[in-house]
Amino acid sequence: MGDKKKIVAVDDNPENLGTLKNTLKEKYTVFPVPSAVEMFELLEHVKPDFILLDVEMPGMSGHEAAEKLKADGNLKEIPFLFLTSRDDEASIQKGFDLGAVDYIPKPIVVPVLLERIEKHL
Repeated sequence: MGDKKKIVAVDDNPENLGTLKNTLKEKYTVFPVPSAVEMFELLEHVKPDFILLDVEMPGMSGHEAAEKLKADGNLKEIPFLFLTSRDDEASIQKGFDLGAVDYIPKPIVVPVLLERIEKHL
């Protein structure tokens, strides 16, 4: 089992976190966290292969977290994608401008999510 890729899933909605964990757990080691602040605490101990990042969260938004990831020399190479209900062109462009490798609208379509993760890993 130690050969599974590690994915951190960040979403303030417990139902979304549960869905992500259950969807990904057979193929990946999943670290679900309910906030970007807790993600950074986790990243002090775990270096994931990929991050799934919700955009709209209390405390620190996904956009703020992306800026912080890209500013950190130890974390800036970790690919991440945004999961969000915001699917307007400006929001999508901002996500890519912040360094996201992909952008997936909610509600999450599981086959699309799996394909996009596989593509970027």
